[in-house]
Amino acid sequence: MSPIQKLQFHFRAILFVTLVAWLAAPCQSQEPIGRISDAQVILKHNVKLACRNSGIVVSVTALPGNTVATSGTIVRLDSDVYEAELGVAQAQLEIAEIEDEDESEIVFANTSSNTSRKILDRSLKAKQEFEKSVSNSEVDKQTIDHAQAQLNLEQAKQKKRTRSKTKAVKENERLLAKLALDFREVRSPIDGLVTEVPVQVGEWVNSGQMIARVIDLKQLRIEAFVPLELAGQLKSNQTADFETKIGSKTIRVSGVVRFVSPEINPVNQDFKIWVDFQNEQMDILPGMVGDLILYGAALN
Repeated sequence: MSPIQKLQFHFRAILFVTLVAWLAAPCQSQEPIGRISDAQVILKHNVKLACRNSGIVVSVTALPGNTVATSGTIVRLDSDVYEAELGVAQAQLEIAEIEDEDESEIVFANTSSNTSRKILDRSLKAKQEFEKSVSNSEVDKQTIDHAQAQLNLEQAKQKKRTRSKTKAVKENERLLAKLALDFREVRSPIDGLVTEVPVQVGEWVNSGQMIARVIDLKQLRIEAFVPLELAGQLKSNQTADFETKIGSKTIRVSGVVRFVSPEINPVNQDFKIWVDFQNEQMDILPGMVGDLILYGAALN
């Protein structure tokens, strides 16, 4: 193949790939199907944190206005008792592990069973060759001894299984003790901004009491009420733009429809939708209002 032919081949290949990508792309209408005024920015992630157990606050590590990462500690409760319980659970687990590893009883019972079997076999063989070499009572005694040895072996194996189960129980008890200790720290489930910590060091808090609030300003949501005539044209994953003004400055961001309510307001004849968008610059804040521009085609 000549250089010119190679160039033509590569050009056709690029043209083919471009054409396929263009055909596969969603047909996004550039003309809006609706412009909804008074669309409001709301929080997508608004987390109110509560403590699982009662206790005394010993430290507050994040105050209102501080940013916190996922799993970051905000409040710590007293934990002396829980640390001690974890230590006891750890020690009990170590004892159970040592007992579970001990197989001496099985080894001894197995050896006794094999030995008694050999003694009985020798006696039976001798009695078969010489009828009066071993008495019937001796054979009976050796049979009982062998049966007892087999029973001891089975009991030893059963004890080993029980010790293994006990070890598993102790592992779970240690896990529960560790979880109980971990729960003495109230952690944030999201990256965000701490806005409320209505407790202070030394204060007693009850189980279920709200002790912190964390919001995420980088992922926000727009709530709007759309007229009934657009009901059949809106679906999840459609694109939308939000436009608002701060003084003389106009800010416009793009988002994706995440929820279209199936319920129509009987009074206003409209329905609710949610549009999620990224707010990396954090120049849009919850509570702002603006216009929501809706488009018709869904993203793949």
